[in-house]
Amino acid sequence: MKIHMPIAGPYGDVSGTPDEVFSQGMVGAGFVVSPTEGAVYAPFDGTISVLFPTGHAVAITDSSGVSVLIHIGLETVKMKGNGFSLHVAQGDSVKAGQLLVRFDLEKIKKEADSILSPVVFTETKSITVLKTKSVNGRDLLKVRLKS
Repeated sequence: MKIHMPIAGPYGDVSGTPDEVFSQGMVGAGFVVSPTEGAVYAPFDGTISVLFPTGHAVAITDSSGVSVLIHIGLETVKMKGNGFSLHVAQGDSVKAGQLLVRFDLEKIKKEADSILSPVVFTETKSITVLKTKSVNGRDLLKVRLKS
């Protein structure tokens, strides 16, 4: 499966996330991004299956049923939407690379527990990044998912 990086920045295995729910794979396997800019983009074509009104998390499901949850920062729900701007609604069809959410990175650094942002494939036991390349300044990943 090919996915566009939903958030710009260096990434690593989700097991390094300082939150047990994500680091222990309770939500699914994936990776964690240290954001370098305040925007979330659709990693693939799909439908917005979950969108928290606070803007701190969004899930997208593709036509084959693969679902990815993008959680902006840790404990950002306590910000109650302050610093987040939604650009889609739940149920919207989206294209890969489409802007989903803007967020104030500096505000998150000050008010949340961490800026680290988990990107997890729900109901997936493991993910392997096979290849990374840059396309138009954004990273494109080729991943293998195991259920």
